[in-house]
Amino acid sequence: MGKLTLEDRKKQDKAVYFALENLEEGKVVSWHNEKQDTHGFVKVVMSYPHGSGYCRVLITQIQKKDKYRDFKETACRDVAYRGWRFIR
Repeated sequence: MGKLTLEDRKKQDKAVYFALENLEEGKVVSWHNEKQDTHGFVKVVMSYPHGSGYCRVLITQIQKKDKYRDFKETACRDVAYRGWRFIR
């Protein structure tokens, strides 16, 4: 697939954090870069309690020209930690 441009990575990151902060389960946010013929989407598939916070599971698909790549990510937020931590 090749590496994403800095602009594409910023668009992808913005979509991921928007989904984590704002979307209900099953909802999707997408992005597009016409100059690079690249686009993607992020979908929140589930949320669950974790410690003094919660985690969210995301499915992401990125398409660059005619190639696709899918990702599954989990990010957690805890009262003691500001922001999201991605877990593997």
